[in-house]
Amino acid sequence: MSDRTYTIGEIARLSGLSVRRIRFYSDEGLLPPTARTESGYRVYSDDDVARLDLIGSLREAGVGLEAIGKILKRKLSLADVLQIRLQALEAEIATKQRIAAVLRTTLKIPDPTEADLRRLWTMTAYSQTQLREAVEHMYDQVTSGVEMDPAWKRRMIEQTMPELPADPAPEQIDAWNEIMAMVTDKAYIAEMRSSFERMWNPEFDPQAYELASAETMSRVREAINQG
Repeated sequence: MSDRTYTIGEIARLSGLSVRRIRFYSDEGLLPPTARTESGYRVYSDDDVARLDLIGSLREAGVGLEAIGKILKRKLSLADVLQIRLQALEAEIATKQRIAAVLRTTLKIPDPTEADLRRLWTMTAYSQTQLREAVEHMYDQVTSGVEMDPAWKRRMIEQTMPELPADPAPEQIDAWNEIMAMVTDKAYIAEMRSSFERMWNPEFDPQAYELASAETMSRVREAINQG
């Protein structure tokens, strides 16, 4: 870097930010001036120009002032902050995609009513991750104290998890909401726990059960395909 210095007006023109915004960052401790003139005017260096560019980039990415301050003071790594921000953005995007899906689905219904919208809107409260967490929590509850094969439990969780398409039908959203209500229902969890306690006894054969289940599911799918 050179030893050149800049007034607040010059650094504003270089950065494209307003003098007021730069003064705000300076007062917040994010961009303290390198020095001050005898008249008290702030003076900035080339390093400050680079620092201001980083602050501007982070603000455009939606990073808060407190987090930026920690980055500049090396209390947080840039990678950690950007990862947190990316996760937040992805969550926001997923939420908006669910809202868009519900609106598209509601508009597929001829002359939709407020009741249709309220029914389908429930899905916007749940993400795929939240549903998975609810399913995993349910299986943790129903298998607590039960001598169940961990691999079998994992398969049960995977088979329970639906994958809602980007453009779901009203029936698919209704099913999604029904599953979420079911796996968080205390009475259903108690019933499942009682069933697992009876099933997982010394005589239980998981492989035979899986074979019988696969055969049953095959017949169910065939019946569904035949209407």
